[in-house]
Amino acid sequence: MNTVNELKKVLDSKRPLDPVTTKSLQDDFMLRYNQASRQ
Repeated sequence: MNTVNELKKVLDSKRPLDPVTTKSLQDDFMLRYNQASRQ
């Protein structure tokens, strides 16, 4: 799966967002990604 690439596309398309919002989106994604990869 290229989930990370998909996320990067989404983040790139929302680049005008403030850095704090983008950071929280990344953190949220990494949490889910790490949890999913542990299973």
